[in-house]
Amino acid sequence: MQNISTFGAEIRLISSNTHPFGFKIDSFSDDVDPIAFSPVVVREAEMDLNGNLVSWAVGGLIPLSISVIPGSEDDENLYILLNANRASGYAVPKRDDITLTISYPDQSMKVFSKGKILLGSPSSGAAASGRMTTNTYGFAFSSMTNVSARSAIYSVLGKLSTRT
Repeated sequence: MQNISTFGAEIRLISSNTHPFGFKIDSFSDDVDPIAFSPVVVREAEMDLNGNLVSWAVGGLIPLSISVIPGSEDDENLYILLNANRASGYAVPKRDDITLTISYPDQSMKVFSKGKILLGSPSSGAAASGRMTTNTYGFAFSSMTNVSARSAIYSVLGKLSTRT
């Protein structure tokens, strides 16, 4: 039976200028999906004049959003990153290059690189339920690598076997 629990997942975010040593994100929200991906478009298609399908590859960014508990240390770090990359009349944006690693409890990891922060909550709002609203931060990445415990073990074993 496949275990699909994400209890214990965490994220490590490194930004080239604002947080060069990185920080851990694990204060995830409970009222929206804390780690969410949007579909990626990899091809577009049309019909030509004679009704034939014509398709072409398009550069597909990988959109990712992270929702955290308002006021948490994770929220503060993400807000600092957002504000540092926001253009305004008095500040030049930092233009951080972002690398983000999601570690799942099954020992698999997703590494996203060549990314930018796109959007975020400027402040926490108030929900009708009486609690503060979740703060969500959006990113786009141009590269993703899957790392599983099994593939890491095979990689190490393969390197060891070629040494003998």
